Amino acid sequence: MAAPNRRKTADERRTEVLEVAAKILSTEGAAGLSLRAVAGKVGIKLASLQYYFPTFASLVEALVQTMVLRHTEGLQLAENASGKSPMHDLKSALRWLAVDVPMSLEEAGLEIQFWALAQLNQEAQSALNNYHGAYVALLEKLVLKALPGLSEKDACTRAKLIASLLEGSVLFVTLDSSGEASDADYEDLYETALMIALQPA
Repeated sequence: MAAPNRRKTADERRTEVLEVAAKILSTEGAAGLSLRAVAGKVGIKLASLQYYFPTFASLVEALVQTMVLRHTEGLQLAENASGKSPMHDLKSALRWLAVDVPMSLEEAGLEIQFWALAQLNQEAQSALNNYHGAYVALLEKLVLKALPGLSEKDACTRAKLIASLLEGSVLFVTLDSSGEASDADYEDLYETALMIALQPA
């Protein structure tokens, strides 16, 4: 006799919803993403989906958090590293971002679609702006610690350039059909980010 289907926990259902939303965004684009579309693909009623994400804005915010979690965690680890020099922390953070956590083909497609969604949707734009603001602020702090004589304005400019380089690399770092790029591509990204950070004032 087959065991009865176990009911999914709230966390499992929430994760499933986010995975389906990401899949819709990456395969159907920004125009295909809606609460109703996600509910249909998950196989639950719209009202049930709204228990987890009451509004489209809350779904978009959670998608952004999921997408960027590994990046912010890595930067925070670098920022809070103890017993290392600020220069070591900056280099570790840049290497972590450029080399250690490269995007898969699917993640790259999802990020591009999310940029498109942000152009069409105010909630998506706001969520992306919040992430980019935090991302740049953490990079700026690492640059300032490593180069204490630098002005805040210059450190902020360098942080924005580094973030733009790393975020935009998804368009230019060639991934093969398995979603892999060469180690040299990622090393070049790291070296360029480091050059931006350490250029003479």
